[in-house]
Amino acid sequence: MFAFAAQDLAYDLNVPFVIHSCTSVEGVFNLPSWIPRGFDDRTQDDLKDSLFARLDNYLIEPLRIAFYLGPHMLELDRLRRRNNRTTQGIHPLFGNPVRRWQDHPILIPYPLALEFRRAYTPNYHFLGFVLDEQDSHKVSDESDEIDIWLNQIHHIDEFIVVIALGSVSVLNEHTWTAIVDSLTLLSNMRMLLAIHDETGRNFVTDLTSKFDPHRVLVRSWIPQQRVLHNHHVRVFVCHGGLYSIGEAIHAHKPTIILPGFGDQKANGARMRAQNTSVVLQRHSLTAKLFAEAVQSLVHNDRYVDIVERLKRLHYLSKSEGGGARRAAQLIEGWARHGYTHLNTLDHQLPFWIAHEWDIYDTLSLEMTKKSLENEQ
Repeated sequence: MFAFAAQDLAYDLNVPFVIHSCTSVEGVFNLPSWIPRGFDDRTQDDLKDSLFARLDNYLIEPLRIAFYLGPHMLELDRLRRRNNRTTQGIHPLFGNPVRRWQDHPILIPYPLALEFRRAYTPNYHFLGFVLDEQDSHKVSDESDEIDIWLNQIHHIDEFIVVIALGSVSVLNEHTWTAIVDSLTLLSNMRMLLAIHDETGRNFVTDLTSKFDPHRVLVRSWIPQQRVLHNHHVRVFVCHGGLYSIGEAIHAHKPTIILPGFGDQKANGARMRAQNTSVVLQRHSLTAKLFAEAVQSLVHNDRYVDIVERLKRLHYLSKSEGGGARRAAQLIEGWARHGYTHLNTLDHQLPFWIAHEWDIYDTLSLEMTKKSLENEQ
């Protein structure tokens, strides 16, 4: 988060190189057309299969971002450079002392402050997750109450959808209304909602008051791992954070992902590419869309297929010692033998796609066409 400030400090101290993980704004325009930017839920397969998708990803999306965010980024950059730099006075003896680095506020740089860029790496390797399995067995008075509600099944075809969208992002009333109204479209669906935000929780509590308490339960907190392992829970609705996705895989539950910011859209795209999730957009969500997404996941044939996929991901991670050991193995193998063996068949692209020839040819043809039209 402070990488840009660190660069300025390094410049003041005459440090020639700084290694950091924060990407530059210019990098957005230099990414290959077949690497998703992370602004939407496109997968690499989506881009490989469509020239128009690659063209939009390569050219239109960066230009759109530059148009809308460019002036703000330039102003933030000006303020950052002004406030995050050590300022040399003329000389301390002349009453104009050196103003030290610590005297100035650190402004968060724009790529993170505005969530300007989130992109896939060219080749994504599933490492697994580091989750404490004991969390799924912890018991409290509140978890006992939730367990009782979860296990009160009135009909054999009833199923439960768990909704927990994190404690940072806040959903608007339109989105909550669409989610709650979906109960009227699926009579065998029950809903457990964990809403940290008090205003949102009160709004949803009022909305759900028209339903039988058996069908819906609203809480400020739930023991998430424990709840997801309940066999009556069929779908987990989350925001796409890595921890939530890890818990869904660990519990073998299909997910509906409503991404908000940061890496959540990219994470949603990865899960969609695994055919284990449905990704929906918050601003355009309707009760019908939500109900259709739930129905598509709980359909018997697809549900069994998704659970098997999630089990494979889970057991693959577990058999290899979890995410930490798998990461160590990949890094050691990379250091000893290079990276070419890590490139899977999915990432071996045709030459003209890998080098953007299709994009350049399309742009050249359009410019030639316009030029000929002008001459006529």
